[in-house]
Amino acid sequence: MYKFLCLSFIVAFCPLVLMAQPETEVSQQTETQEAEVFSEVQVMPRFPGCEDAGLSEPETKACAERKMLEFIYTQIQYPQEARENGLQGMVVVQFLVTASGALENPVIMQEPGGGTGEEVLRLVGLMPNWIPGKLDGKPVPVKFTFPVRFKLESSGPIMKKGKKKRN
Repeated sequence: MYKFLCLSFIVAFCPLVLMAQPETEVSQQTETQEAEVFSEVQVMPRFPGCEDAGLSEPETKACAERKMLEFIYTQIQYPQEARENGLQGMVVVQFLVTASGALENPVIMQEPGGGTGEEVLRLVGLMPNWIPGKLDGKPVPVKFTFPVRFKLESSGPIMKKGKKKRN
């Protein structure tokens, strides 16, 4: 029997970037008219929950990463189909964090199959609004990408009752 372990969730928050890079796409925002969508800005979007803690910027970034990991670990479910077929691997999801912090247009860029991509889309749909990215002190829409790794882990050696493991 396998139990799941979502081993790693990697979020690549970029440190201070001096120049923002606009993407060639134009996104239609629900709260604004058409606006440029950025892939890198001076302050990248982040998961909420650490804004009022009086932390430095690096501490706030680390706190936001921990909060996001906590959210993912408590919400994610290893899809039964993937578990039954021994499917493991990385799901890469990309979505837009709007200037208001809403998450829009999630797209799976890579997945091992077996419902893992659908599970990550479900997870993104459950997330609260984020703290938006900022360029020159103003909130802007930012395209955000992160991976979620699905890994099956055996529950360890099974020992029969009455038998002791010898060293």
